[in-house]
Amino acid sequence: NDIDKDVTVRQLLNHTSGVPDYFDESVMEEYEELWTDYPNYKIRHNSDLLPLFINKPMMYPRGERFQYNNSGYVLLAMIIEKVTGKYFDQYLKENIFDIKRYNRNILVPEINKEGQRQLFKARVLVCGAGGLASTVIANLASLGIRYIGIIDDDKVELSNLNRQYIHTISYLDKPKVLSAKNWIENYNKDVEIQTFQTRLDDNNYNDVVKNYDIVVDCFDSFESKFLLNDISLKMQKPLIHAGVTEFSGQVMTIIPNKSACLRCIFPDANLDACVAKGVVSPAVSLIASVQSMEILKLIINKGSLLTNKILSIDGLNARFKVLNVKKNSACECNF
Repeated sequence: NDIDKDVTVRQLLNHTSGVPDYFDESVMEEYEELWTDYPNYKIRHNSDLLPLFINKPMMYPRGERFQYNNSGYVLLAMIIEKVTGKYFDQYLKENIFDIKRYNRNILVPEINKEGQRQLFKARVLVCGAGGLASTVIANLASLGIRYIGIIDDDKVELSNLNRQYIHTISYLDKPKVLSAKNWIENYNKDVEIQTFQTRLDDNNYNDVVKNYDIVVDCFDSFESKFLLNDISLKMQKPLIHAGVTEFSGQVMTIIPNKSACLRCIFPDANLDACVAKGVVSPAVSLIASVQSMEILKLIINKGSLLTNKILSIDGLNARFKVLNVKKNSACECNF
């Protein structure tokens, strides 16, 4: 029979083999939403389409593998494949997230299920895998951001461990990107990680940056920060900038063509300046958490971003100050 737009997934499964025991209410809600996304679509249970799906393994959202073994699954898979061009397992992987895991995110009115879905589809590139990156990566994985890229050419050193907490002694002298990847894989298997064990430069930036929606500045040198500023402008990618030293730091969000960039504010910066200073873990985590909040707001399109503003934080004296800045008409970002 034709599948009518008023038929629900629950009715379909009950009509065939019944609702499986492991389809709890939260999962069923996801399938109901999936079905109602296509209210005007009808498809005939046509036998010549069945070979596309029969005996093709798929992944259940909780991680269990099974085969398409009844007409309910096959019909649902056929509809998804016809509408989206993707097999059922691929569609689930890209669109169905674990409601229980992200329940506290979803309960926030500004996020809800739709915001969580946006987080699940977002692609964020973290530039650097040190102190700022440790907190940023942990927050991104906690939020349920599905695609995380990490670029860094350094190896883990013992002196890193006072603030780079995603790295461990077992990874000393090993690439930071591999250590970070291992941490994410152990924490949240929903996340897909792409690593670049290289130094970002004018020759490789296009291949590194092109597939991401947002770029996060977790570098620790002026030269790298300004290079990333220029790359983000060229690639038209929002950049979440931050810097931290000792007890203090600052955060700023840069939207190409719309807000001030680093060169607007520091047109005569000495990029070769390098003064070794200490830094404490709480300051690093605090600054990186503000960066993470900027990423979250940008993805769900809620709240006010730190565009044309620098949030300056003095942790030693518990002072937070917002400095208003503006685009420099003579800056390269205007041309």
